Amino acid sequence: MGSEDVKFRMLKVLNEMLEVYARLLELIINIEEEEKRPIEEVIKETFSIESLSALALKLPPEVLGKLFAFILRVSSLFTIYRDPLKLSLEDKKKCLRDLKEAMGMFKDLLDSLERFRTR
Repeated sequence: MGSEDVKFRMLKVLNEMLEVYARLLELIINIEEEEKRPIEEVIKETFSIESLSALALKLPPEVLGKLFAFILRVSSLFTIYRDPLKLSLEDKKKCLRDLKEAMGMFKDLLDSLERFRTR
């Protein structure tokens, strides 16, 4: 019986993954329609040295520090956790903790950017 429960839970996980993927695709489509160009170009421009340099000149030091701390943190996470499905259970748990920490950093960064934008 336990095995059937796991199989059903896996089907629910698959459904959640599809929902997340569909939401991501919807967001990408919205950006491409607004920008009238592929998402790859938008990403490259957003994170180009020129764009980040221009942003660095505008942002207060505390917000800029949060931005670069987040970029470094996420870059290191993607280097460490290239394929989360192949990690051991303990490493998956650590990856989850690290990602949640990065999500908190990003939320704080977005809040700071929003306050800066609305000044």
